Amino acid sequence: MIADRVDSRRVAVGVETETQPDESAESIEDAREKTSTEPDAATLPKEVDAGGAVAGETVADQAGEVDGPHDDASAYPAIVPVPVIADDAPVENTSEMVGQLWTARDASQPLEDWEPEEIDRKVGSARSFRWTTLIGVLAIVGLIVAGLVVLPSITQQRADSYRQSITDPLRELRAELPDTQASLAIATDPTSDGGALEGLTTQLTTLAAKASALDAATRADPPAAPLFTSSAPIDEVEPVRNQAEPLGSVALTIQRRIANLVEYRTLMSGFLVLPELPTVADSDTQAALRVELAAAQAESASILAELPNEAALESHTAMAREISQRFATWQVDYLEALRTNDADGAAVLIAELETSLAELETALVIPLAQIRREVDADLIDLAREIDEVTALADEIA
Repeated sequence: MIADRVDSRRVAVGVETETQPDESAESIEDAREKTSTEPDAATLPKEVDAGGAVAGETVADQAGEVDGPHDDASAYPAIVPVPVIADDAPVENTSEMVGQLWTARDASQPLEDWEPEEIDRKVGSARSFRWTTLIGVLAIVGLIVAGLVVLPSITQQRADSYRQSITDPLRELRAELPDTQASLAIATDPTSDGGALEGLTTQLTTLAAKASALDAATRADPPAAPLFTSSAPIDEVEPVRNQAEPLGSVALTIQRRIANLVEYRTLMSGFLVLPELPTVADSDTQAALRVELAAAQAESASILAELPNEAALESHTAMAREISQRFATWQVDYLEALRTNDADGAAVLIAELETSLAELETALVIPLAQIRREVDADLIDLAREIDEVTALADEIA
């Protein structure tokens, strides 16, 4: 196509490049020689302007004669032939050149052995959408949802468990208080014998266990809230713990006072347990009485040393010590009266000892009543405080 355009342009200006090569070369040489001398106007070569028109020629001269009328010929644009600029180098056949380029082949023929190569996995994975990215985003969203929903529920569960760990021992201790009050009545009854006092041991042991459980629950550290969550539900239980914390110690104090009273009375039931005291006795009986009275004195001294400390019983304990001290000399006087057959003197000594022991038993009534009033008041206060704390715990539940 390009070669056809070049040939058409050459035909339009009447130039035969293939048949007249010598005349073109000759005209070029003549033009170069004439530039050295003064040119003749008739022989000057015609210059071509930028628009392709030859200088010094009119439109009619450039276009030639046109057949037909010329009245309105100026109204139409003239057909200007394309001038041929002379060049030293001959013009090659363009069509042949294009054909050579079209049919040219690389001797190496690089595509004969070409085969597709496997793309590296890292290169293949370089795409705009990745499953790993989606999974990572979903995992992060899941963690956020867990933090907003699951973690606060975990905090609430811990708070509920913490509150229940306090209220459960409270309620168990509260349920034990009526039995404790009954045990107090038996322990402070002057007519209660050793069997009745001994039966209180089981109930008092249960009371101590429940009081200790409450004390341990209130002293335990509160649970921690999960990370990035509020500890408000756990903090709400702190007032319950603070009010319940001393109640375990109060219950243990009540249990200890009743247990001490039971122990005191149980021990004192063995104080100066004497054999039958005759006013007249033979030598064998006197020898046996001497051994028994000495054993009673030793046993009584041991009992006095083992008595628990109780403020309300201090006066009674002091009286018992005085009787024990008098008994050390009393037995000597009694045995001497028996040895001398002094029946009246022996009777007086026996009456003295019996009176002292009776007074000691009577002296116990007042301390028993005092202990009952004090401990009973403590039980009532403890029950009221437990009810208040459990009510507060139920409000925040």
